[in-house]
Amino acid sequence: MLHRQKNGSATWDPGASANRQLCADLAALYDAPPGAAEATIGLFPSDHRACLVAAGLIEPVPIGGSDAVEIRLTDAGHAAIAACRRRTAQTGPTQGLRLDSPVHC
Repeated sequence: MLHRQKNGSATWDPGASANRQLCADLAALYDAPPGAAEATIGLFPSDHRACLVAAGLIEPVPIGGSDAVEIRLTDAGHAAIAACRRRTAQTGPTQGLRLDSPVHC
């Protein structure tokens, strides 16, 4: 879930029940090179990507005048992947990427 701060910024809670699968998906990207992680996140369902954009974990970058965008992990996104990896290490192994779970932001 996203938590809105008084200044309007949002923080993402990877422990919220609705975000556990997304956190597991992000944790699976921990050892991936940044380009591979970003490409994989590009395959996430749109509601997952929208949640990550709203939380400032990824940013869409337009590609040369087309409607296509490239996804770039922010510093907060790299930190979230590491946090999710630590969280899944404490709560048990991930079941691999499961990109069909709903996410509520």
